[in-house]
Amino acid sequence: MLPQPAARRLVDFGPPLPPARVTGRASAIVMVLMARIVLIEDNVGLRTILAEHLALAGHMVIEAADGREGLDRFRRVGADLVVTDIVMPETEGMEVLRELRSARPPVPVIAISGGGLGSGKDYLAMATVLGAAKVLLKPFPSAVLIAAIAELLPGDT
Repeated sequence: MLPQPAARRLVDFGPPLPPARVTGRASAIVMVLMARIVLIEDNVGLRTILAEHLALAGHMVIEAADGREGLDRFRRVGADLVVTDIVMPETEGMEVLRELRSARPPVPVIAISGGGLGSGKDYLAMATVLGAAKVLLKPFPSAVLIAAIAELLPGDT
């Protein structure tokens, strides 16, 4: 049995803006709920940047350098969502997707790839077949990843 995801916590970004200054969706940005995210990426620089941006967006990030380490961390602490690279040493992202398909409760997975030796689009198409809820072709702005997470975990934003 896999561990249950952590309870979502409210992150306080200070008092809301005065009503006259809040327009459109800006008022929804004032408070964000935190999700526990396992981030699996073998490129240290990219992993660090993504982890920092996800943390700034209010998420708790559990980092892993390859699929084996990511699956181990997921099994030990659970997660609300997993972001995984596809082409990695040790255990690749495709194996992570196969393993997580049987997770109970189900966990959404965002697959990311730049392609490695092949086409990133080909890898991402296969990731979709294997159950990835979203796929992103590298390079992508961090805001795109944050938006994808918000779409998959609507109770978190």
